[in-house]
Amino acid sequence: MSRLERAVTVIEESGFDESIVEQVRDVLRWMESFPEGSLVELDYGGVARLFADAELALDETAADIAASIEALENDDFDKAGTHYAAAAARWAPAQALTYAN
Repeated sequence: MSRLERAVTVIEESGFDESIVEQVRDVLRWMESFPEGSLVELDYGGVARLFADAELALDETAADIAASIEALENDDFDKAGTHYAAAAARWAPAQALTYAN
C-alpha cells in the first residue's frame, strides 16, 4: 500500500496528466478494499499464453516500474523514461492484441 501511495504522490508531483494519476489511484482504491494484512496475488490470467515461459520467469516489469517511480522522485526524467519504456515495450504486443479485438 505504501508503494502505491508513494507512486500516486510522485506522479502527481511530477506533473502527469490527471487521467494517468487517476488510473494509479484506481489501483490504490482497489487494494484498499482488502483487509489490512491481506496477501493479494496478482496473476497474468489468460494473458500468460501470449508470452513464452522464459519471458514470464524473467519478467522485470515490476522492477522497471519501481525504478521509474524512484527516478521520477529524484527528478531524473531520462532514467524514468528508460525504465518505463522497457516495461511498455515488453507489454506492447499483448496490449496491441487487446485493441485489435
